[in-house]
Amino acid sequence: MVAGRAIVDDHADRFVWDWYGRPERRDRLRAAAADRFLDDLARRPFAYLAGALPHLPLATGSADLVLCSHLLFTWADRLDAGWHRAALADLVRVARREVRVFPLVVQATGAPVPFLDRLVDELRALGHDADVRDVPYEFQRGAHAMLVIHRR
Repeated sequence: MVAGRAIVDDHADRFVWDWYGRPERRDRLRAAAADRFLDDLARRPFAYLAGALPHLPLATGSADLVLCSHLLFTWADRLDAGWHRAALADLVRVARREVRVFPLVVQATGAPVPFLDRLVDELRALGHDADVRDVPYEFQRGAHAMLVIHRR
C-alpha cells in the first residue's frame, strides 16, 4: 500500500478526488479492504487460489466472469506487449463467457498504452468480441474505460 500511496502523492494532480474526497480517506478505505480480505482469508483459506499471470492454475472455461484490475495495462511501462498478450490469452482461456480489464492507462502518468489497440485487434482476429467501453468511474485522470472480451 505504501508504493500506491507514493504514486498518488507524487502525481496527485493526475487523480480525480470526487469519490474519495481526500488521500487520507482513500488510505483508510484501502486499509479497511485489506483487513477484510485478510480476515476472510484466515476464516476461509479454501476459497482462495494463489496464481500469477500470464499462466493461471485454473481449468479452461472454469469461470463465467474473469476480472483483472490494476495489473494489465496499468504496468505497461514495466510489462511489455508480449507479456500482456500471454496474460490476455490466459484470462480468455479461463473465461467461459467474459473478461473485463480495468483501467487501460499506465499507472501514475495516465499515459495511453501504446500497444492496447494492437492487442484488441489481435483478440478480434482470433474471433473474440473485444471492445473498449466507458465506465462511470474515474480515479486516475483518463482512466474511465475497460476492456471487455467475450470469448468465442
